[in-house]
Amino acid sequence: MQRRLDAVLLLDKPVGLSSNAALQRAKGLFGARKAGHGGTLDPLASGLLPILFGEATKFAAYLLEADK
Repeated sequence: MQRRLDAVLLLDKPVGLSSNAALQRAKGLFGARKAGHGGTLDPLASGLLPILFGEATKFAAYLLEADK
């Protein structure tokens, strides 16, 4: 069952997992209808990956345009 969720999850993405795979897992775990991520990390990289749910996805463009 999918539900409305408006939130940001700061995920410490492990090595070996693509950003999209991390997004899909989080979306499934929380049962979110709408989700996106605020940047892309190489599957061989680990690091902070912002996962955006619901209304928070509107901020994705600002995250992608910001300096690292």
